Amino acid sequence: MDDEFLDEIWGQFESEALEHCKNCEDLLLDSANKDLSKAEIDSIFRSFHSLKGLTGSIGFSETVTLTHLAEDLISESRKGTITLDDKLRTALLNFTDVLKTILQKSIKERKEVITKNFGPCKSVLEEILQGKSSKIKERNRVLNFDDTIVSETLNDLDLIEEERFTQVSSTSLDDLFQKSGTLISRANALKRAFEQVGSAPENDYANVILEKLVNDIQVVNGRITDLRLISVNGLVRRLKRAAIDTSRSLKKTIKFNVKGDNERADRSIIRALADPLMHMIRNSIDHGIEESKDRPKKGIGKINLSFQKEGDNLVIKLSDDGRGLDKEKILKKAIEKKFISTSNPKELEERDIYSLIFKPGFSTAENVSSTSGRGVGMDVVEKNIALLGGKIEIYSEKNKGANFSILIPGAVSTEECIILKDLPTFYAVPSRSVQWVKNKSDLETDIVTGTEHIRYNKSQIPIQNLNKLLSLPSSNSEGFVEKIILLSLSDKAIAINYFGDFIYDEFVFDQPDKLISNLPFVSGTTVDDDRNIIFRLNVERLFDYDDQAA
Repeated sequence: MDDEFLDEIWGQFESEALEHCKNCEDLLLDSANKDLSKAEIDSIFRSFHSLKGLTGSIGFSETVTLTHLAEDLISESRKGTITLDDKLRTALLNFTDVLKTILQKSIKERKEVITKNFGPCKSVLEEILQGKSSKIKERNRVLNFDDTIVSETLNDLDLIEEERFTQVSSTSLDDLFQKSGTLISRANALKRAFEQVGSAPENDYANVILEKLVNDIQVVNGRITDLRLISVNGLVRRLKRAAIDTSRSLKKTIKFNVKGDNERADRSIIRALADPLMHMIRNSIDHGIEESKDRPKKGIGKINLSFQKEGDNLVIKLSDDGRGLDKEKILKKAIEKKFISTSNPKELEERDIYSLIFKPGFSTAENVSSTSGRGVGMDVVEKNIALLGGKIEIYSEKNKGANFSILIPGAVSTEECIILKDLPTFYAVPSRSVQWVKNKSDLETDIVTGTEHIRYNKSQIPIQNLNKLLSLPSSNSEGFVEKIILLSLSDKAIAINYFGDFIYDEFVFDQPDKLISNLPFVSGTTVDDDRNIIFRLNVERLFDYDDQAA
């Protein structure tokens, strides 16, 4: 058989196998909130049966034994001899994780690859099938999956089907998107050039043609952008899994409701949302939902997640019916951490008090656990959302729960930047992170502990040496006026100095390759019309690095 035919066989196998895995996982996750109907259990059985046939047809003899066990367990559940309870659900969800990892590695190698999680998973399924219930709980508890493998599986495979729905190569689509973005940038540059020439009749005619060209390119770019949109369903599946696992580990009973799980957004945005939403859901279960004994009238804890398009934006709302945010406790902890002074806490508005939970190192948890108390998380949540060009708002009512509302762009487009073109290497700074650029001579500065600072919003912000931060040789400053660029992210600010000129432009950035990604503070690359390589400044890492960010 030729390579093209083999590629087609493997591609079809991958698509069908992952579709069956997704169907099983969706139904198993749904079973946490409700009893599955006979038709739904039959659907899981058919998917497991199909997976057994598919893995057998491709020659995965070891994997067939695992899928056969899962099929037998659901068969017994159909007969009523085994109950689809939390233990069985957990075992079967773990089975889908292991199976997806095997699929991922085997498809890559074009042969069956058995992972180290195979044996423990198989043993648990066998024990449940044999009715050794006394061992199941302990065995599930000690079944430690390789976190790297599982994380890789959840990050990649849970979204792969949604990413493939266009039946277009992702690489080709990304390249087309990048090229269309470059066309927009060049057309806009040409338009600006015409505007500066004058108003001769021939220029007026050229401007009309150019205007039409710009509009046509923007339409094409919009169509290509739409092709990059995928359903949030894959993300929702991961979040449901996180909710089930967290509630089980904390011994809390919850109901996780989702609306709008068929809304679509750019796949890069969906990937970037995964960790923030995961953390927020875990926080809601850990901090928000009370123990059963503390909520006798409320009953089962409820967590609601919704996705809704508003114009070009995606609105995400997350709420729970737990204890809500404790303003007094937040203020007390903020004063202890010296985030605010003791002289003005009552002057803060409610939203300002709630926003204190986004401060680095902030936590009201009294004990450190695997899910809370370490003071990390919510600051990263706000930072990641800000980097997407979004914002997050909080509303809470004591003993009634907390509500989070996130507004982000639904699609990635060209990014407006200021280009620092007089550095040894061109750097692009996203415009949305730039508060202002001013001549240093126009600013009031102070020397604090030997470092020059500027004044901003009643804070003293140290001036960072840009060349030193970027590990660049010192620039020739002769003939240039020293400028200060103030960068802001959430409620933080950083000041960097720069000798040289800059221009405004729009670009679509590619992910940096392995070599370039090792450079400090680089999060993307592109090439301008003069074939200059331009690095996108990684603003998030810059703020992480700067311990003195105000």
